[in-house]
Order: sequence, then structure tokens, then C-alpha cells
Amino acid sequence: MEDSEERYDGMFFTVINQCGGGIQGFLDIFFSFLARKTDFYQGVGNEEAKKILMKKFDEYAAVAQKVVSSRKAELAAQDAKAKERRRKEEENESKIEEVTDFEAEKIQKEIEENKKRQKMEGETSGAPKGDGEEKEDDPTKMKPNEGNGANMSKYKWTQTLTEVELRIPLYKACKSKDLNVELSKKKIKVGIKGEEPIIQGDFPEDIKADDSAWLIEDKKCVLVNIEKSNKMSWWAHVIKSDPEINTKKSST
Repeated sequence: MEDSEERYDGMFFTVINQCGGGIQGFLDIFFSFLARKTDFYQGVGNEEAKKILMKKFDEYAAVAQKVVSSRKAELAAQDAKAKERRRKEEENESKIEEVTDFEAEKIQKEIEENKKRQKMEGETSGAPKGDGEEKEDDPTKMKPNEGNGANMSKYKWTQTLTEVELRIPLYKACKSKDLNVELSKKKIKVGIKGEEPIIQGDFPEDIKADDSAWLIEDKKCVLVNIEKSNKMSWWAHVIKSDPEINTKKSST
């Protein structure tokens, strides 16, 4: 049931964004359709129609509460993971072990011997190892934020293995008709009409454009939900030209 319901999410997002008036505008269109194109009101009578509506309202109010609770639990789990990771990093940084001069000399010799051995193994093993692999601690890449994404100068993004969420702040209050948002299989462009795009470029991987959608939150933030085509990969960035995060640090 859940999968069949989600099939229409993209269509409903589009209707909400285009009709104006947010949820109330959407409900106006929905009930207008029932009144004009169906026998919902005449077929069962007003009182019975109200009962049906209230039954469905109560049913999905419970669903909405579960969604909110699940989201809160997910955010709490992510926050706990991030705190635990920071705690371990701080512990590792604070562990300073005192050694004698003799022990220090012995440790240094072992390090030098290991370096020589690794160099010899590299020279005799043919092609160099690990050139194409991402290192666990790579200083050339950004550390991901708590949502496995990054906080960029013009937007913030988070991700799971299946989808990417973009939050793009606006410097002024806008309606959907004021914006230019283009989502395709390979590209994205978001901006205010008549102005330079806030974000524009190629995705690192193809997306499912028909299953992706956007909306405005509080008239000051564009929220874009992107459905990945490849459900088993972490993105290093949303736009190919943007800095990369270290995906080895991403957590499910």
C-alpha cells in the first residue's frame, strides 16, 4: 500500500506548487473535482460524506503522527551518532602516552623500518596500490555533515542511499511562481526569475526526475527532494563542480 501511495507524491507536489495557496489551495482543487466530476456529494448525502471524510482524516492523522515520530527518532539517532563520533575523536586526540628516550628511539626505528619495507613492497608489486581509492582520512575532501552531506555557502544538502535533500535559502519571500526550478535526469537549476541561478550544474549521477520534486518552505527556503537512480551509492557532491565530501565518513 505504501509503495502505491508514494507513486503519486511527485504529481501531488507539482499540483501544490502550481495551484497557489499551499495546502488550502490544494484542498480547494480536490473538493472542486469531487463536486464537479464525481457523485461524491449526491451519491451518499452530505452527512454520510462528512462521516467518510472524518474517518479518513482521523486515519491519516495517526499516520502523520507516526511519520513525525519516526523522523524525530531518525534525527535523534543521527545526532547521537555524530556526538559519539565527536567524543571518540576527542578521546583519540587527548590520549598522549609518555615514553622514555629509549622507547622513543625504538619506536622511531620501527617506523623507519616499516617505511623501508613498504617502499620495497611497492616497487616489486607492479602497479601502485590505492591511487584510485578514497582514503579514510583524506585532507583534500570535506568532512560530511550530520546528514551525510555538506553545508555549502548557498545551500545545505543531506542524503541517504536512496535520495538527496537540498535546502536553498532565499534572501526574500517568494512564491513558486517567482522561481525558476529545473530538474532533469542529469542537471539542476534553481533561482529567482530574472536573476542569476542560486545553484546550477550537473549531477554526479543520473536521478529519477519524475520521482523528484520541490516546494517552498515558509516562503524563504526551497526544499528539493531528489530520487537517486542508483540506490546503493553515496554522493560526494550534488554539483560536479562543487567540493567533494569524504564518503568513507558517511553512515547509514
